[in-house]
Amino acid sequence: MTVDNSGPGIAAEGLPHLFERFYRGKQPGTTTGTGLGLAIVRSIMLYHGDHALAESIPDLEARLQLVFPSQH
Repeated sequence: MTVDNSGPGIAAEGLPHLFERFYRGKQPGTTTGTGLGLAIVRSIMLYHGDHALAESIPDLEARLQLVFPSQH
């Protein structure tokens, strides 16, 4: 499953930290919340043997992918 956001994207230095607990980024005016949402998503995905990925094109978009391996 892929979710695209056509907002400002994610700064390159923040991308490796996106799934860390309490990480909220550093863009002015966007630091609301606790920084737990994507950490919880990643924990749930890993628990089930799946994984979550994020990529960004700064000033254009951010993309979050939830990858569910096919099961037989």
